[in-house]
Amino acid sequence: MLDMLLSNSDMVIAETITEEMEEFETTPYKIHGCVLTLVERLDEEFIKLLKECDPYSNEYVERLKDEKQVAAIIDKIQEYLERQGTVSELCRVYLRKIEHMYYKFDSNVMKQKE
Repeated sequence: MLDMLLSNSDMVIAETITEEMEEFETTPYKIHGCVLTLVERLDEEFIKLLKECDPYSNEYVERLKDEKQVAAIIDKIQEYLERQGTVSELCRVYLRKIEHMYYKFDSNVMKQKE
C-alpha cells in the first residue's frame, strides 16, 4: 500500500477528507484515513512483542532483526507525509524514527563486564 501511495501522486489518504469528499472513481483519488496511525500501531505492536520476549533468547534476536523492516516502513511514511501530510503528522513520524535510531545505553551492562 505504501509503495502504491508513493508512486501515485494522484492518490491521497488523509484524516481531513470527509465521507462526502471521498473519491474512488476518478483522479485524484481521495480516501478518508490516516496511514500514520496504522504505522504507529504497527510500531507499538512490534515494541510490545519485543518486551514480551526473553532478551536472552534466540526469538528475541530474530525479532530484533525485524526492526530494520519497521524502520523502512517508517521511512516510507515519512516520504509520503513530507509530500502530503501536515506538520503535526510529520512531527509524529520524526519521533517514531528517532526512537528507532536512538542508541539506548545501559550502564548496568558495563558494570557486569567489569
